[in-house]
Amino acid sequence: MPKHLESRWPEIKRWSMSDDELHRTASLATAVGCLEQALTAVGIEAKRHGGRSEGLQKRLSRSAFSSTYKKAPDAGRLRAAIEARNSAVHQHVVPDPVACQNHVLTLHKAWCASRRTFVTKESAAALAKAILASEAVSTVFLYGSLAHGSRDPKDIDLLLFDDGEYSSWQSHYFGAEWILQQEFLATPANQAAIRCGWLDYIVVDGTRFGSDRLYTLNLAQRNDPLFYINAAVHLQQFEPKSMKWTQERPQIFERLAGIRKQLEIENIVSSEDAPRHPRAHRQGARRLTKR
Repeated sequence: MPKHLESRWPEIKRWSMSDDELHRTASLATAVGCLEQALTAVGIEAKRHGGRSEGLQKRLSRSAFSSTYKKAPDAGRLRAAIEARNSAVHQHVVPDPVACQNHVLTLHKAWCASRRTFVTKESAAALAKAILASEAVSTVFLYGSLAHGSRDPKDIDLLLFDDGEYSSWQSHYFGAEWILQQEFLATPANQAAIRCGWLDYIVVDGTRFGSDRLYTLNLAQRNDPLFYINAAVHLQQFEPKSMKWTQERPQIFERLAGIRKQLEIENIVSSEDAPRHPRAHRQGARRLTKR
């Protein structure tokens, strides 16, 4: 599975400090490419004028992150970073390591600002509404840092309940994740958000979770046995009529949240720990949902 762009930034920053001009050029080019995907994720796609595609700076001028995120870079620094990338790629004029690092840090700030405009409960609600409209999924839950109320949530984490049609779909070539993305996550913005690492989801058979003993045990015991227990504490269910995330949820999650609180009392887990959802576990969960 390709690395999400979120995880590429430490590597990009290391390249920017290299003595090798090719590495510095690659750092600028990759950073700009990440920012282009970020803008697509927040719905700012490149327009076409006279057969030519709109440039990155034009797209940035239509973004609102500079007014909504106090750490967003100013327009001058961002323009200089993009121009440095263009000079390095097209004219082979590469900035020195210090200047290159500063340009990459500016581009990363713009990336983070774009993420903050996407990773919101409002965005998650719009996604949930579209998912439910597809009739592929019966219920959408929000978990992870956004549901937990983190000051700087990194992504939108969704737990999706279906009737087994997608969660049990199997193929030697594709899985439920691929099928779902062809259905309700096929828009350019959603695909870009997934590539960025800002949108992740687990699909589970809601008709079996908590009632089918073998299915639930197999699902829960792979990689992180406490995953669903941890997630249940702040899990929120989407209510399509009000377009809100509510505390109304199936009894199975109320019981799991109670177990989590008891584990805190017994000092088995820390009350300060936010529910964790390592990518390895999420991939395992998706594989397990296939019969």
